[in-house]
Amino acid sequence: MPAMKRRDLMMVGASTALAHGVTTVMGCGAQGKAATTTTAAALVGKDADLRAEVMAAISECLRDGEVCMAQCLRLLGNGNTSMADCSKGVQQMLAVCGAVPTLAAADAPRLRALLEVCAAVCEDCEAACRPHVKHHPECAACGASCLRCAAACRAMLS
Repeated sequence: MPAMKRRDLMMVGASTALAHGVTTVMGCGAQGKAATTTTAAALVGKDADLRAEVMAAISECLRDGEVCMAQCLRLLGNGNTSMADCSKGVQQMLAVCGAVPTLAAADAPRLRALLEVCAAVCEDCEAACRPHVKHHPECAACGASCLRCAAACRAMLS
């Protein structure tokens, strides 16, 4: 079996952490009414479909962001400084989006505020990716995911 690359290892780790957070937030169908009540509080009291949409958008954003960040780092390592703003935007988005499942699982009182920040940071990340979308499909995918994530967070807040 070939050695696992650092990027692959990071993707597995991030995916595992996100899956754990989603499972914790969404609850298990076998847990019945108690799980529904807990998860409703965990994501601002919205219905299950909207919660699932936010968590799916965050998962997609994190996945595409990791790929975009890897591309940014490769290009920055080769001396292409035009990716500096993109990498900063992606780094901030990854940090904020990664915190949402954790705070949701903890039924944190500041989750609503974090969703507001998440939407804004995703919009900032998309703006940083935008100049590169014609040359780097990783930036195009990240930017599109960020817009979907921002929209899902704002829908949850409305």
